[in-house]
Amino acid sequence: MNEIDRVRGVYADYDATGRSRRWVKDSSIRAERTQLLGKALREVAGARPISDLSVLDLGCGSGDLWADMVSIGVDPLRITGVDVISQRLASRCSETTPVALASGAALPFRPGSFDIIVLFTVLSSIRNSSMLSGLESEVRKALRPDGALVVYDMRIPSPGNRAVLPITARRLDRIFRGWTRASRSCTLLPPLARRAAPEPGWRYDFLSALPLLRSHSIAVLRPPCHSSESGLRLSPLSENPTISVIMPIRNEVAFIERSLGSVLGQRDVSPPQVVVVDGHSDDGTPDRVRELAIENGSDVVVLDNQASIVPISMNLGLAVANGDVIVRVDGHCVLAPDYLRSCLDSLRATGAECAGGPMETIGETPTSAAIAVAQSSRFGVGGVAFRTASEAMYVDTLAFGAYRREVFDRIGNFDEELIRNQDDELNLRLTRAGGRIWMDPSIHSSYFSRGTIVGLWRQYHGYGFYKVRVMRKHRTVPSPRHLVPAAFVAGVLGSAVLSLVRRSPWPAAAVLGPYAAGVIVSSGIAAGEEKRVQVRTVALAATTMHVSYGLGWWAAAWRELAGAVRGICTGRW
Repeated sequence: MNEIDRVRGVYADYDATGRSRRWVKDSSIRAERTQLLGKALREVAGARPISDLSVLDLGCGSGDLWADMVSIGVDPLRITGVDVISQRLASRCSETTPVALASGAALPFRPGSFDIIVLFTVLSSIRNSSMLSGLESEVRKALRPDGALVVYDMRIPSPGNRAVLPITARRLDRIFRGWTRASRSCTLLPPLARRAAPEPGWRYDFLSALPLLRSHSIAVLRPPCHSSESGLRLSPLSENPTISVIMPIRNEVAFIERSLGSVLGQRDVSPPQVVVVDGHSDDGTPDRVRELAIENGSDVVVLDNQASIVPISMNLGLAVANGDVIVRVDGHCVLAPDYLRSCLDSLRATGAECAGGPMETIGETPTSAAIAVAQSSRFGVGGVAFRTASEAMYVDTLAFGAYRREVFDRIGNFDEELIRNQDDELNLRLTRAGGRIWMDPSIHSSYFSRGTIVGLWRQYHGYGFYKVRVMRKHRTVPSPRHLVPAAFVAGVLGSAVLSLVRRSPWPAAAVLGPYAAGVIVSSGIAAGEEKRVQVRTVALAATTMHVSYGLGWWAAAWRELAGAVRGICTGRW
């Protein structure tokens, strides 16, 4: 069942049980709601009369809100209603108000059609994150540059209605990322209002003045400045786009059957073009790829990259890729069967230039399982959304993203000087150009972690080293979290030197003591009930990641500084 059919079923149940008619009869609540809506409309109208505003009632149902808007001063001829339930539209729609049977994720209006869009108790009924993102994109297009969105919805859970989710301020900001918001709590708890203050008056005003008794909120949101000029202005994605999957691999004969198999086994999409770029393997990986292609009856392009560097492999793949959408898949990655279809749905729904999902890190041995736990914990990797987040949102980077092909035409290919962090650097260029990266938790992939602590050290030392290259290239720090390991290493070394100079353990203990406590507690929490994972191994993995990344960062920073000094001395800087 898709999300629209689910919502229709929920509202059919409301109508059958009489719940929807009860809402209309809540006189005191409705009076307060009308007053708040009038205040919001007057704020948006400014010096203009309210009757000049064009208003879209999104999720209008049978038009119960229209009479309230008309009483405020809205011209009924300038109200438009949209809903996904045809019976509701037909039941009470006035002849003067145009209506449309449509989803909020696909509005049938020209850009800039409305001054005001109202969403009254609509968002709480939508559970699908892609639909919410699509709604945000469509609302932003339908609003005029100086227009506003008015949202009225529940801010706390409803014990008697599990079909809805509360719209907290935090959730609202995630749905309408970058919008400015002015909001306030309101509405006396409906069961209490019906018993203690069913009619407007002092009793309702007195009880609703207590914040703990308010169940809803009303917010006025304005789109980001110049939102019509943001992004890369790509044309809409076609209904059946072609997909190219590029796999940069080296010495993956033991794992390629799983990773390539997950690509060839994708459901509900046309077979993708698969380009495997081998980094001059010496374990027979290319031959195994060809065998798997024959076994699956698939046409797989196999290229050789003698340089054995990932960004060069990606650019070789891009040179032969012919898809409308480009997806990178690593040799240690396994995609869910609906991965490509879900990426296409998110790209189409959100209008983003890149879409993907959070990555589940898996270990097959006790050591690699502990490494996977550390790589999936906030203490281990900080606020990296695609490793730790569980909600749909726009992010600064993610792994195994599906990119619109035009992205590479606009911002260029992968930087071949970056042995590590080449995908992060590409995503930095994309977001700085105004592009958006959408992460949806319904898009699943798994990555099998390093098997040894030594391998983990090399991996994160490289991440730290090449992050400095990215910062130097763009003259910016992509995120403060990238500086934390370097600051930690500097703090440890500085406190150790101070302890030696003062012949006292306390300076070093002041730094290492809190860190040791933090890493032990967080590792214990992260390990949870994973029986084959030892807390001490998780702690060792997290510490390895922090120290190796920090040392790699300082090694690169020292090299950059030494190069600058040499340049100054020789007159070439």
